Amino acid sequence: MVVPMLEDLLGWSEFETSLFFCGAGVELLITFAILVLLSKKLTDRWLLLLGLLVELVGYIWFMAMVAGANRDTPWIHARVLIGAAVSIFGLPFLFVPNGSLFSKLLPKHVQGFGQGLRRSTGSLAAVLGPLWAGASLHLYYLLLGVPLGILVGIMVLTIDTFSRLKVPTSSKS
Repeated sequence: MVVPMLEDLLGWSEFETSLFFCGAGVELLITFAILVLLSKKLTDRWLLLLGLLVELVGYIWFMAMVAGANRDTPWIHARVLIGAAVSIFGLPFLFVPNGSLFSKLLPKHVQGFGQGLRRSTGSLAAVLGPLWAGASLHLYYLLLGVPLGILVGIMVLTIDTFSRLKVPTSSKS
């Protein structure tokens, strides 16, 4: 979805898109370093909530500033790059605490099944997401609005179950 969107909105070729992905990789490395530091101060559930909030801000930014835009929109490059930077920053805060919480909260006898289910849904999303995004590429409100709706649903469920996401402490005597 990113490559055709960059081509459509910004008129970027393969070279500019490659530079974008290099910048995204550097941002991810920096974000993972920040995540390491924050994980010493915050629990996994708070890191997950932080990631959801950052992604929510990124999608709201895209809906407000990019969805109705075209190549001639003033400041379109800045709008797209700010939204992408915010969204990319939130990704490690979603993936790392998610796997960590799964391994800490699932009973040992269903660990393999639970992690397999988690990975399978991620793989299914990686296949179906681009297929769906390709069909709705030029309908930016739909392309960005549906993931925003899903993100809001995930946020509501996370807040609803937040107290149960607390990792039990084991007491060793």
